[in-house]
Amino acid sequence: QISTWIVGGDWKAIEPYADIISSASVFGGISKELVERCHDADIEVYMPVGGDERAVLTFDTPEHSDVAVQQLLQRCEELGADGVDLDYECFESEWQERYTAFIVKLSKELHRTGRKLSICVNALMPGDIGEYSRYDPKVVGEVCDQVRVMCYDYIWAGTGRLGPTSTRPWAKDAMQTWAKIVPREKLIMGIPAYSHDQDVLTTSGRQARYSKPPVDPSQ
Repeated sequence: QISTWIVGGDWKAIEPYADIISSASVFGGISKELVERCHDADIEVYMPVGGDERAVLTFDTPEHSDVAVQQLLQRCEELGADGVDLDYECFESEWQERYTAFIVKLSKELHRTGRKLSICVNALMPGDIGEYSRYDPKVVGEVCDQVRVMCYDYIWAGTGRLGPTSTRPWAKDAMQTWAKIVPREKLIMGIPAYSHDQDVLTTSGRQARYSKPPVDPSQ
């Protein structure tokens, strides 16, 4: 079974692989019609929710968190979506406690209405767990239904290599670390399946497009 991100919300991108996709998180252009087509193909649909550093205003107080949760529930109801996929990643770890509280509250309300919570998480390495995380990994494992571990980006893997996908040993370490915290059946290894790649410029990268990966896929 494969859980996928779909950018653009186009059924044409899903249809050729509908027989192997069990769930889809639709970034951009999600509609009730798309949700219905996915349901006809027995595919669960998650409504993605993300943001930059300004996203902390969604959960900086319990009151803001309550409003955000109710808005997300209402939107799920309107779309007929099976749940929410959280993809907040651009804020500091000082927000861990409040973001974790938001995750717990959203999960509780989604489960109360028969829906699920998926979340995108960093590819933690041994020693990274704790105060440097944006969320409490243990709580994530307890309250979320899907945990999508972002196993890509050579830059963050510290290899200095080209490509958005990490090396196999690095991805293995990341998944084994999360497997100590999160039940295995909830874990999803996030890998990219698109034609974009990264050119490494000192400590950062720029997105580039190639007809084939510049690094041997076996790596």
